[in-house]
Amino acid sequence: MKRRILSFLLTVVVFITGAFTMSGCKPKTKEYSKVVGENSPDAQYLIMMFTNTHIDQIENYLPQMKQLYGENDPESDRLYGFGVIGPMMLNQSIEQMQDVVNKAFDYAEYYNIPVYFQLDDQNNYTDIFGNETDIRFWEEPDMCEWTAFPEEGEKYGNEYDGGVPRFWFNWGNWEYAPAVPNFNSKRYQELMYRNLNEGVLNPLIERYNKLLREGKGYLFAGLATGWETHIPDNSKIYETPRNASGAAERFEMRRFGYAALHEMGYTELRVRKEAAENGKKVNEYMDELLYEVIDEHISYMSSIPASRGIIKRKVYSHIVSLASVGEASSFKPPIGVAANEYNTAGFTMNVESCPFDIEVMMKEILEKDPDADGYACAEGYARGYHDESVATDYFTALFGGDCRMITAFGYTDPPTSAFYFNRSSSDGYVKAANKWLKKEMLPDFNFATRKEAANA
Repeated sequence: MKRRILSFLLTVVVFITGAFTMSGCKPKTKEYSKVVGENSPDAQYLIMMFTNTHIDQIENYLPQMKQLYGENDPESDRLYGFGVIGPMMLNQSIEQMQDVVNKAFDYAEYYNIPVYFQLDDQNNYTDIFGNETDIRFWEEPDMCEWTAFPEEGEKYGNEYDGGVPRFWFNWGNWEYAPAVPNFNSKRYQELMYRNLNEGVLNPLIERYNKLLREGKGYLFAGLATGWETHIPDNSKIYETPRNASGAAERFEMRRFGYAALHEMGYTELRVRKEAAENGKKVNEYMDELLYEVIDEHISYMSSIPASRGIIKRKVYSHIVSLASVGEASSFKPPIGVAANEYNTAGFTMNVESCPFDIEVMMKEILEKDPDADGYACAEGYARGYHDESVATDYFTALFGGDCRMITAFGYTDPPTSAFYFNRSSSDGYVKAANKWLKKEMLPDFNFATRKEAANA
């Protein structure tokens, strides 16, 4: 896997120095800056996520957040923060991404509330945050996923079906994104390299270095370089998704991943032949091939901030936790793909919507990365934890073990939302959170020294 990641990086280095060009991209010749003087404390974070909230609206909620949780203590190993959805690396322009990063750090500094970024490299589910990208990947079939290998005469899979398949998903209602990225597309990898470096990391590292010089490194809680990274399999949806704009096409209701396999030299015949040789069913064998694709994509994305000096405990992956309690698939990948030498493994975890088994998760994380030091609840919810005793058990199980960070998505969702966060001091989740922050819960626990304490 490392050889493939090195190959990816060599490819994008060629791209950056101008030997490779892509329509809409202007090659760069400069060296990228790096983090200098890393001195941030090893703290645990509770992050309130501003789901579907524009960066310009977030500041309206931060004074109330301070009322709910009080003043962050820079010397504490327990901090609360706010989380930003984005930058959206598939549809925002470089300037729009930079604006998100800079405004988020402005808020963090002014209110003394750490900031966390949930980057989007895959879902592309909305344009409410901006849609001025110069490269619209969904209009480039080689950068998109397909639900079939190319037939004779086709330039890409699904060409004769009517074009690139849309990605239908249900987050309460049926919606669709215009395409699913092809993780093995060199042009997609180059786009992510450029956008992550220039749109996100350039302003982020400038701001973070300033904070480190001022002894305020704690105000950067970290970033997730993917968002529920997976390759969809719509063949297991037993209804036809539809909304006001229409219904899914039949060819869209199959499994994705054929474009990535095509890049690896696979054909329908080769997949069937190798599956038979390995005594596996075709779908089972395809899943195994796609696990490798997902694994390498996560490693590639994590390696970019790592190459610029962002420490492992502030770089997160993000997949769902479902494989810890059931069978894996390309939609719910094996737990181990989230872990690598560059990042801390992150997961969507919720007692109601995304069950998990912490013991299984840590076992598989350490099997993949023996040097791993914890994990993150990269997408959590207050849902299911509005009772204080239940929330206390939740925080104790995660924050009293190997969990570095818990997020609570839906912070600004309306009360009608299934993922509503009740921004009230009387809510059980908020009460438990305050007890944890004040060390009334787990009073003797310290994440950085937990292993030594356990062995004492």
